[in-house]
Amino acid sequence: MLSTGFDPYDPQLPEPRRSTLRHVLDDHLLEISFKGRIGLKFHSWWQEPYWKFWTVDRSRKS
Repeated sequence: MLSTGFDPYDPQLPEPRRSTLRHVLDDHLLEISFKGRIGLKFHSWWQEPYWKFWTVDRSRKS
């Protein structure tokens, strides 16, 4: 759930027509666009607090 309190996977919300992934690496913006929704899952390794990343959630229907 987002910090604003909205669940992006709420079934009452309309399905997105497009998803965009953005990442800044060495002052360069990488932007990739896809049709529809991309299910993402957040990971954080508690032993290495600086290793935080997102992965594609294949179990979630897109």
